Amino acid sequence: EPELVEAAPWSIKERLTLEKTSIGYYLSGHLFDQSGEEVRRMVKRRIADTNDSREPVLLAGIVADLRIINGHRGRVGIFKLDDKTDAIESVANEDLLNAHKDLLVDDELLIIQGKVQLDRFSGGLRFTVQALWDLAGARARFGKYFYVPVRHSVPALTEVIKQWPARQQVTENGVLPLGLKMLSHHFLNGEQEGAEFKIELGEDSRFWPCDEALAALAATTQAAPTALASVSSTVGGKVGLATGPVAQIIYE
Repeated sequence: EPELVEAAPWSIKERLTLEKTSIGYYLSGHLFDQSGEEVRRMVKRRIADTNDSREPVLLAGIVADLRIINGHRGRVGIFKLDDKTDAIESVANEDLLNAHKDLLVDDELLIIQGKVQLDRFSGGLRFTVQALWDLAGARARFGKYFYVPVRHSVPALTEVIKQWPARQQVTENGVLPLGLKMLSHHFLNGEQEGAEFKIELGEDSRFWPCDEALAALAATTQAAPTALASVSSTVGGKVGLATGPVAQIIYE
């Protein structure tokens, strides 16, 4: 009998994607479950609690049933945004379609800013999209910094910054960096045990907070056991620990 190969367990998204490939639909859960806990640290409002509003609101969910139609003012993308509590019909204009063609696809998690209004034809609500981000982009947009607790030596953060550098956005006011800065929290030992201090690592510490970068940070801190104890996983922007402070994205 051949030996079993050790493999990491499937993520929620991997399991659900394989279910859909096999039987044509998701059986054991909802794609929003993959990152829902982290998303709720950015987006408090559930779609089920959404009402008609004149002010822009922030919603998050999974894109479903996307279709592109040709309207009087160009192409329009119409899709359902589903956060498991409910779904809302959403509309993105041609400029957004062109700017985010890689993101506006079925089964993608998006964080969206827009206006919720009554649809006079359907009688329900319609969400007019003004801006949108995938999870990494939302982390960079709404996160304050990435928090790194340090016991002795600082983990090798430079390699992560080099491999996943901050992105740049050209605006009317110049080029803006898009990424998260880091903040290290140092806990002293020996004669100074109990003392602590924090260092804002500045603009040069900005990195693009994709899942791969967060996984690399988990591995980096795990390789420096004196800096962080018992790193187990990266979930919801956090590096899991058995004890002590947690390396994570700080949103508030």
